Amino acid sequence: MEKIGRGEAGSVHSDWVEIMVGTSFWGVLALAIVVLASGWFLYRGSLSRRLRRLECDMALECAGVWTMLTLHSFFNDEFTMHPPLMFLAVIGYAELLRRRFRAQAAAIPSRASKVQNMDAALVESGR
Repeated sequence: MEKIGRGEAGSVHSDWVEIMVGTSFWGVLALAIVVLASGWFLYRGSLSRRLRRLECDMALECAGVWTMLTLHSFFNDEFTMHPPLMFLAVIGYAELLRRRFRAQAAAIPSRASKVQNMDAALVESGR
């Protein structure tokens, strides 16, 4: 960089390269898991019929922000060199959706348990 007249070298890498240099393969793996999982939960949230309409719309908007941030991370270092507030907001909403899906799955009894309960009721009634 000194050859072109700049004394200090700025970041010339993407987020993924910065993380690879700073934390090796494990850091990139952790970021990839977070990015893919948050995208999956935002996608599920935007198509879910169990959530209210406002929550589905919010998931869709967060998915749009997630897409732009993910694409931008290949060409800039916004995640690693600056406070990634937008990214953390999107990740937080994806986590909220994940917890809501888990709570709903626990609240809805499985089909097998419903059949077992019906069989037990029939046995008790003497049929």
